[in-house]
Amino acid sequence: MFNVSVLQKNQNNRRQSLVENSGRPNIKAAVFKTSKKIKIDRLKEIIRKYTPDTQRIKGYVLLDNSTLASVQTVFDHIDIKISDEKTGNTALILMGEDFNLSKFSRDFRQLT
Repeated sequence: MFNVSVLQKNQNNRRQSLVENSGRPNIKAAVFKTSKKIKIDRLKEIIRKYTPDTQRIKGYVLLDNSTLASVQTVFDHIDIKISDEKTGNTALILMGEDFNLSKFSRDFRQLT
């Protein structure tokens, strides 16, 4: 076991501390689900927009051509892979301190 008191998010120091004095992270988690389809370039746009406000985004997104994209982000690292799978809806889990799920939902729906 090791003791973590301060964890820097990245070199830009956007997040000063992810760990409180209690040693427990102050991280919220939320689930976003929709059956609306989105273009891949718009998906990349919204993921890039929200990556700085989250520590993690993961899940699947229904694209406009009815395939699914796998989304995995960890801090500033973004990985989006298109699957051959043609069934399912969008389901994303967002984790972080500063994101607003209502705003994310509104932004996502505006891009569909």
